[in-house]
Amino acid sequence: AFPAQPGFLGIEPNPYWIVVLLMAGRYGFRAGLFSSLLCSATFCTIVATKLNLLTIRDLTLFAYAKNPVLFITVGVIVGMLVQRLRDRQAKTEERLAALRQQHREIQQKQDELSDVNEELANRVINATDTLPILYKYAKKLNSLDHDEVYVALTELVVEIIKAERVSVYAFHDDIALLHSRNGHREEGAAFPLNDYLRQKLLDERRPV
Repeated sequence: AFPAQPGFLGIEPNPYWIVVLLMAGRYGFRAGLFSSLLCSATFCTIVATKLNLLTIRDLTLFAYAKNPVLFITVGVIVGMLVQRLRDRQAKTEERLAALRQQHREIQQKQDELSDVNEELANRVINATDTLPILYKYAKKLNSLDHDEVYVALTELVVEIIKAERVSVYAFHDDIALLHSRNGHREEGAAFPLNDYLRQKLLDERRPV
């Protein structure tokens, strides 16, 4: 394209700079060194061939040697700077990945602690709510009146255990008479006790 200017000799800036700067700026030291050597060799070969320079001494003249020397010098320097930045970027990314992993671990532990704190808070709240209730029923159960004790027992089971229905029956001969139900004194309901049921109640001595 420029027969009178082989290797773009005399054109400033020389188009070979595009290759050198792009490779060094994009890929770092090795690419910068390789591209600068390749461009220098190509430049020297074309110039020596077109201008019939037969000796190395001819190529060392400033007019011919300037561009190859600058290609190599600038390619190496730019490549080293870019390589240093790439190495720093790689280390920064490694540190960032490690920090993200630590953040995930800390977040997971924080979530676990939040769950534990919530559970403890619920227990404290439940304990705070339960203690006054137990104190109230302790006073009722401390009564010397059996009727009040039976009523308090049914009320306690309904409120604490959340039972839907709790009844206390009193035995009179062969009949079970309703005494209290769900925290209230009730009378009237009754059912006969057969031998099997009487024996079961006496043997096991537990609520049925």
